[in-house]
Amino acid sequence: MNIKIKQNKKILVILLIAFVFFPVIKIKSETIDELNQKITEQKRAIEELNSQQQTYKVKIRQKQQEAKSLNNEISILDNQIAARTLGVQTTKLQIDNMDMEMKAIQLEIEKKEKEIEVNKESLKNSIQELYKKEAKNDALKILLLNDNISDFFDEINQLKSLQSNLQQKVNELNNSKTWLEEKNKTLENSKAELVRLEQQLEGEQLRLKGDQDVKFMYLSRAQNDEKKFQNLLVELRKEQQQANAMISQYETKARTLLASKKGQIQDTGDFIWPVPSKHVTAYFHDPDYPFRTVFEHPAIDIRASQGTPVKASASGYVAIAKDNGMGYNYILLVHNNGISTVYGHISKIYVKTGDFVMQGDTIGLSGGMPGTPGAGRLTTGPHLHFEVRVNGVAVNPLNYLK
Repeated sequence: MNIKIKQNKKILVILLIAFVFFPVIKIKSETIDELNQKITEQKRAIEELNSQQQTYKVKIRQKQQEAKSLNNEISILDNQIAARTLGVQTTKLQIDNMDMEMKAIQLEIEKKEKEIEVNKESLKNSIQELYKKEAKNDALKILLLNDNISDFFDEINQLKSLQSNLQQKVNELNNSKTWLEEKNKTLENSKAELVRLEQQLEGEQLRLKGDQDVKFMYLSRAQNDEKKFQNLLVELRKEQQQANAMISQYETKARTLLASKKGQIQDTGDFIWPVPSKHVTAYFHDPDYPFRTVFEHPAIDIRASQGTPVKASASGYVAIAKDNGMGYNYILLVHNNGISTVYGHISKIYVKTGDFVMQGDTIGLSGGMPGTPGAGRLTTGPHLHFEVRVNGVAVNPLNYLK
């Protein structure tokens, strides 16, 4: 009988060396139980805030079904502001909760690493014990060194038991290593979710300010007079209709000109995002759009600081680059397959009508800050208004952006 201990010892030593290099994460002294209790309490608070938000959203939908009036619009905005305020509070709680969950994971990791250290020490001692028995690892030697057959089998069984215990400890360490890898992956995912929540919070705060600004505009311009409010709505709708009619007119003109010249636009595949941010602050036909009383939102609003370079989403011709001074500035590009794109609230225009631009070329700078060139009246803060039209009809841009 020959027990192959030397080969197993080599494997165990290699594994032991690998486990020595596990990282140790330093954290605060809160216990896992304390953190989990706080997390549970916060989740209940988040559920309550979400429930309150739904109450306000129901009121908003009810008011939106009523006739348009100053009082009704202010009521909608008041409910929207209350809902958004709760949304901000909810996201802040979610961020705090995520932070605590990450701390709890770190505590679990620290606890597991301490267990690993203990197991590594035990494994090291067991390996040393094997070395001490090395002189007796041959079955014939064991037989010769023992007075009777019973002692011989006891010695053999002890070696087998020791080997079995070593294998069990190695398996435990391997399982601990796998557990640590999974927990660290969970931690990384949590960090990514935390970044998303922080971006969401920033967007909610911007939309909250936007609603507050719209309410202020209505109150200041209508001066609590229903007739003035209705006249204001007529003016704003007229501005929007005129801009829409001009965009359609110039698109038709540009396509006719291209057809007469047999102009070809190279297909660049997927459309790219026109600004670095991909954070949408108002969606296509967004029911919560603050100017929905005036018109259905035919675009997406993308968060962009004032003066951000605006890129051509796809290659095409400039059908119109409209500079309205302190009014609404926009650029219209025509592309293949009856598709066109509109870039609104442009603070500075870099192209002119008839230019050909490649996908990714800078065509202007973003705007949208009230009271600045190109912003127009229907804006509450810096952003890019981005439209996609198919045969002159506005469609959801998110269906085209990669």
